[in-house]
Formats: sequence, C-alpha cells, structure tokens
Amino acid sequence: MLAVAAKFEQVEAVKAFKLILSWCVRFLIVGGGRSGSVNEGYAKIANEIWENKITDVKALAKAVVSLIPTDSEFGVSFASATVGLPYLARYYLRSIEQKMLDEKEPEFVVNADATQITLEHVLPENPLTGTWTHFDRSDMSAYINRIGNLALLKATQNSDIGNAEFPDKVKEYKKSGFLWTQNIAEKKVWGTKEITERQTKMAECAVKTWPLK
Repeated sequence: MLAVAAKFEQVEAVKAFKLILSWCVRFLIVGGGRSGSVNEGYAKIANEIWENKITDVKALAKAVVSLIPTDSEFGVSFASATVGLPYLARYYLRSIEQKMLDEKEPEFVVNADATQITLEHVLPENPLTGTWTHFDRSDMSAYINRIGNLALLKATQNSDIGNAEFPDKVKEYKKSGFLWTQNIAEKKVWGTKEITERQTKMAECAVKTWPLK
C-alpha cells in the first residue's frame, strides 16, 4: 500500500486499494494470508512497484493472481465460514447487503454503530432451557456463529426478540429494512439445512462483493 501510494497515479491508487481490500477479506475467510510465500510475494510486488515495473492496477492484479484465493476457493470457504468477531460479521453482512442493493462500491462500508444496528443470531447464542430442541447440542455450537445464522437488526428489534423461538423472531425479520434479514422470514423452520442454504447464497454474493478485478 505504501508503494502504491507513492508510485501510482491517484485514480490507479484508488482502484488498487479496492483490490487490496478484497485480498484482505479473502484471506480472512480462507486463511493463509500470513504464510511465507504470501509475504515474500507481497514484498516482491512492492519492490517492482518502486522500480516502476508495475505501474497500474491491471499489472498489479496480474502479478498477485497466484497468491490470492480464487473465486472458487473464496466461495467455498465463505459458504461454511464462522465469524467470532461481531464487528467483522457486521462488516460482511453490511457489504453483501449493499451488493444486493446494487451499490457501486459495496465493500466500502463504514462500520455501523453497534448500539443502533446489532448482530442478530437467529439460532440464539444462549437459548432458553426447553427451546430450540430440534437442534442437536453439537450442531448448536457449530452453527451459532456461521455467517448464514447471522443477520443485521435494529437494536430495539433485537432486544425485543432476544432468545425467542424462530416463529416469534420471524415477525421482526419481516419488518427489517435489510433484505438478507427479510429473506429469513420466508423460512418455515430454522435448522442446519436453512443456515447452509442461506450461507451458500451469501457466498455467491460475496465473490462479487470482494472481486479480484
């Protein structure tokens, strides 16, 4: 990024930073971003930018292609990813929401105030005793933080439904202004199958939200 800022024309630098953001997200989801080969590759590319061998974003994208997770790798990993950090989960959800709304730059999302827009777990983190009994205990721990089980919801709505059962939560999802949240209300039940199906669709959107070109 320092090399790009110093050497690229302003328009090309902006394009390059968008590209680098996509790389970061792909590595966060797929992993491997801190491996020796990636570090060495980044260093080599930075040096080539300084030496004016790489002078625009097209050449940059070509130089890094062997280092960055492909669309297929990213999509597969996103379709089964879990996110333990709420601020990252909110960023992912807001970005693919923007993409669904056909925003021009969906990946450039200012992190929303967590006190206003909260992270909702459809399958609750702490279900009340005797509720959500159709979930096996081991499935609960594996699916609670799956991206497909997460949604954006206004803080007041989230506090109202808390750890309620799915039929009670659906009423609030229908009122939401977030399309990915609204879509949950189309389901009759909420289990591992529904989480997986929703996350697979999210993965298709994610590939377009954080592209390689």
